[in-house]
Amino acid sequence: MKKKVLIIFATVLLFFSCKDKNTYDPTSLTGAWHCEEYGSISVPRHYQVNITRSPYDSTIYIVNNFYKIGYDTEIYFSADDSLIDISSQTIGQYLFSGHGKISIDFKRIELEYEATIPEGIDEVSAVYARQ
Repeated sequence: MKKKVLIIFATVLLFFSCKDKNTYDPTSLTGAWHCEEYGSISVPRHYQVNITRSPYDSTIYIVNNFYKIGYDTEIYFSADDSLIDISSQTIGQYLFSGHGKISIDFKRIELEYEATIPEGIDEVSAVYARQ
């Protein structure tokens, strides 16, 4: 009986002493990503984006080349643990809004967003993967 209690105690101690390796780290999202994108009115596209953190708010990220509109444009999203929110933003003649999620290993971002463009509303599904 004593041996069973000791084994159970050791197992519980080991379980609670292990640190979660997938703790959210905001810097894990920064860098180059490959985007695979499918829209309701746009053609399927593959291109690269770059993500950086806002110098003013650690929960805000900046995406260059979002929707393949150029590296000189910036779209902002907020991240809270694994959830992403793309608040409504107008860039030139485009209006964007949507949401997404970050994979637990920080190697994949899945986005669902609307792009209001001159041709209409493009409902877009995009997957960002690490280069």
